[in-house]
Amino acid sequence: CLQCLQPFPEGLFFEHEGRKYCQTDYESLFAPICHECGQYIIGRIFAHKNAKWHPKCFTCYMCSKELSGGFVVHQGRPTCKPCAAKARAEADSKYLCAQCNHIIDTEHLTFKGEPYHPHHFDCFDCHRPLTHHAKELHAHLFCAQCYDTKEISVCAACKKPISGRA
Repeated sequence: CLQCLQPFPEGLFFEHEGRKYCQTDYESLFAPICHECGQYIIGRIFAHKNAKWHPKCFTCYMCSKELSGGFVVHQGRPTCKPCAAKARAEADSKYLCAQCNHIIDTEHLTFKGEPYHPHHFDCFDCHRPLTHHAKELHAHLFCAQCYDTKEISVCAACKKPISGRA
């Protein structure tokens, strides 16, 4: 090793500018330190704003998923695209479509508890495009006209459809 003058253990060495170093000296002289775990980084490096990370340590600050597929900066921190979109939607008091992950600027349709753009669906019976007035019945979506043709139990007290059983 050029630095410590010791033989390389098992012949393993690291090269920098044509010079050979043992792992310990190479790390202390040239290897960056991971911003997340504090360990030396040998190999692939992710960098953002003068900080460096191991690929497995470079994660979304909101959901902790690895950001190897790209990221955006949200509130000054690396964030995955779905989490950033969700945060923008929440900040604007809007919904994020569960299918396309875009903000819903108009009326939304709720299906299985998730918000969607209505144009992602057609009526289960007549296949016409749905609006936000669509109704869910037995895990299918119907336009208002087709929904009204279904034999649906109605509560005698409040006159609203009964959609499930206890």
